Amino acid sequence: MIGLPRQRRHGFFAKVALSTIAISALTGYTAYCGFMYTVQDQIIFATDFADRHRGTGKPPEAEQLWLEAPSIDALTVTEKTEAWYFIGKGRSASNPGPLVVLFHGNGDIIDNYTRLAQLYASLGCNVLLPEYRGYGRATGKPSQQAIVSDTVRFISDALKRPEVDPTKLVHLGRSLGGGVAVAVAASLRDTANVQPAVLVLDCTFTSVAAMSSKYLVPSFLVKHPFRTDLELPKLAGAVIITHGTADRVIPYSHALALQKIRPDATLVTLACDHLDFPGKSGEYERSLRAFLAANGIIDAAP
Repeated sequence: MIGLPRQRRHGFFAKVALSTIAISALTGYTAYCGFMYTVQDQIIFATDFADRHRGTGKPPEAEQLWLEAPSIDALTVTEKTEAWYFIGKGRSASNPGPLVVLFHGNGDIIDNYTRLAQLYASLGCNVLLPEYRGYGRATGKPSQQAIVSDTVRFISDALKRPEVDPTKLVHLGRSLGGGVAVAVAASLRDTANVQPAVLVLDCTFTSVAAMSSKYLVPSFLVKHPFRTDLELPKLAGAVIITHGTADRVIPYSHALALQKIRPDATLVTLACDHLDFPGKSGEYERSLRAFLAANGIIDAAP
């Protein structure tokens, strides 16, 4: 080394320095990805935040349903999941009506969807509000597999009720709930040959795998991918996509991407962010009611 010319010695040390920096950066990034892999459940399923929402409790007109299932990662543990069921106004065995399933977003619980459920019930729709494991009063640990499995069981039982018309099934999912709604629809299609007549996706992502790029994490590390982009084109029902152009949680570009893979879908663009969705213009309510009426789910608005 002493015998090397000064210029070559400088070049050698520069290469060593660059190699050291590259190795350190790679090691740091690998450690970061490992950390994100470990904590991704807390990011995708914000149950701690959801628990801070003070639930209003079950309204008197709703029926409280419970089911038990073994945990996904430890078959010796039994976990309990809750759902609320509302009978639509005027519905009975002699006058069956639609079933609307409401899938809430991350950091939320079914208690906060009571008003929406009551609205649909007043329009003659039977309504199912399934909770996710680990949220609200439900026990256990949430995962894509567990949430889909539980909800498929709740829906399958609801579709057997005499006041429900199984040909008029509606899935309405908001934010994370949109990914759940599509994943559940795909599972129902494959296991029970049942598909929603209408699918409503409110401020929904193309997939959690795609959202991982926001955190600089490779998509193959995502344990709960919710691949809406892959399943949506395979579903037969009518689709309406609603999204706010100012959405800072799930960018509006996701809505455009979803419509691109389902060109027949109706896209409703709203002037709102994610947290104040759907805004105060009334455009969401008008568009959704018209869409449901056009597809025979509810009566046309006066």
